[in-house]
Amino acid sequence: MKRTIKKQFWLNQKEDTELKRKAKSTCLTEAALMRLLLRNYEPRAKPDETFYKCMREFNTVCDSMEEFCNLIYLNGTVNPTLIEDELKRMREMQMDIERKFLQPEKSKKKWQ
Repeated sequence: MKRTIKKQFWLNQKEDTELKRKAKSTCLTEAALMRLLLRNYEPRAKPDETFYKCMREFNTVCDSMEEFCNLIYLNGTVNPTLIEDELKRMREMQMDIERKFLQPEKSKKKWQ
């Protein structure tokens, strides 16, 4: 999306500090944070290292499962559909985790 309209406004020191802190905690630029807020989304703070460690482990399991599936396909000993369904479930679980911890939520607050 091409942005062609420039907006400029003034903040006091406290507001500037707060905007910078919130942008940093969400890993967004100040402009990106403002655009999310204007679209009624509440950004989430960056998860701690535990989340990323869990996601790496989860991805490792998914990758191993995929390799295992490839071996089974070659031997033809198990119904591939069953394994594909499980892999799909695992990927959906990963997306749910990412959605829960990373994606901004639509705000339920309405403008007055």
